[in-house]
Amino acid sequence: MEVHVLMASRRSVLAPCLAGVAAALLAACLPVLPEQQPVGLRVDGGVISAVIPSCPGDAVLRAVVTPADPNIELQAAWSAEELLTDASGVVVLDRTSWRTVRGDYSGLAVFGVDVETESTGFGVPVDDPDSLRDLPPDHFWVGGEIMSAEQFRAMIAADFPCEA
Repeated sequence: MEVHVLMASRRSVLAPCLAGVAAALLAACLPVLPEQQPVGLRVDGGVISAVIPSCPGDAVLRAVVTPADPNIELQAAWSAEELLTDASGVVVLDRTSWRTVRGDYSGLAVFGVDVETESTGFGVPVDDPDSLRDLPPDHFWVGGEIMSAEQFRAMIAADFPCEA
């Protein structure tokens, strides 16, 4: 009888240790995601604009707006391919700036914006779309701060030397 109690005690002591080992092994197997580069966003007249790090000749391939609502299947609400305007400025997520556009992002309360260039991709979640509205001209919401496109480019110059 005492042996049974001793075994139960060992089990209760070993369970947290084994759980810790399992968690450590699982963490070791998961890929480490690179730090995402900042993206500046604003909304004017219901249209999202993004300022992203860019280098000369680095074409913008596509942009996607995805609902972040757990009750909605994770698929693009809006997507576009082949930017027709100059990518060195601001990328406008509207119907006229892209060759191919699908969907509509109006009315999304929580969403993510992803922009892919030839060299990399950028993404940012938006949980308060109102923070993107009524910004001063040429200013963007960047990770909770409001800054001009010029300030944004100065901030990222170390990571994107072609922005200097």
